[in-house]
Amino acid sequence: MALTGFSIVTVLLVSFMTILVIYILLMSSGTYASVRIVHKRTDGGGGCGPVMLDGHLILDRIFYLHVPKCGSSFATLIVQYACPGLAKNITVKEPGAIEYPPGSGKGLDRQKYCGNVLQRFDSGHYPLPKIDSTTHQEDVFFSKGRYDVITFLREPTDRIVSGLLDGFHSCNMSSFAAKYPWLYPGVRNPENVMGHRPNYTYLFEKAGEKIVGAIVKYYWNCVAGCATKMILGEWCGDVPYPLSPSKYQGTPVMSLGKVDLALERLNKFAFIGLTGRWNESVHLWQRLFGGSYSDTVYDNTRPSTFSRYYDILLNMIQKHGLTDEADEIMYRFAEARMNALLK
Repeated sequence: MALTGFSIVTVLLVSFMTILVIYILLMSSGTYASVRIVHKRTDGGGGCGPVMLDGHLILDRIFYLHVPKCGSSFATLIVQYACPGLAKNITVKEPGAIEYPPGSGKGLDRQKYCGNVLQRFDSGHYPLPKIDSTTHQEDVFFSKGRYDVITFLREPTDRIVSGLLDGFHSCNMSSFAAKYPWLYPGVRNPENVMGHRPNYTYLFEKAGEKIVGAIVKYYWNCVAGCATKMILGEWCGDVPYPLSPSKYQGTPVMSLGKVDLALERLNKFAFIGLTGRWNESVHLWQRLFGGSYSDTVYDNTRPSTFSRYYDILLNMIQKHGLTDEADEIMYRFAEARMNALLK
């Protein structure tokens, strides 16, 4: 049964119990999730147990799961950790698109400065590999100890509002472009609106509450469960990068069984930061993995341009009772894990 078929009370109860059980299991392990999955590789695969250097865990094969609207600025911290030979004040706005030396017009020579540490650090928002059903539910991606998976998560409603204000990130809005030509002025073919900035001024100041509400509900249905889907190997919305909309039809709303499976995977991540607790996340990273960093790791390299409309969208989401139950479970788990690690 789809998650939306449950009552809010049932969902909240199941969410609480799921998190409580996993939280107890984690705490009973004595150390905690991060310590158990960071390995020193000697043969390109397979782990031989946790390795410490100067009192810190080692990340030597980083796989960055970049959930949309969850902190692209995290890329700066990753690069300053993984590529110690670079200038310490380097700032990265987009993973995979690093100019170095700054102003040279040349791309970063990863092998020279970072070795093999950055295994997945690309532009776009690619999900984790899917679990292969032929292995009888064995999650080979994690069971072989091949990668140190790291990510940032964001409070789900906040993430959805941010995506609405960033060109309806991850969703194809061609149907609205065809119905309301003013939404994308200057774009003749409604099928070609991807990458174009919508007319937010008209939308929020002239279009009216009914149209705004319709767009909000459409977008919410498109990206609900975004982080959960990506953890399971599915695309966030209905427009995967770099495929065109015609080649993808989206992913059904998460079932509770899939949410549990996503939680199992999330527990194996080497690091989970929280966008709304940025400074604490940076502090936790330094505590776990060490490294020397500049103040640029605290900078927001891609601030929102239309934040003045944030409250309008937040009120609209609350008015329609929209709740991203699946991602709420992921976020609350990550929050509990961070709180435990910061003690």
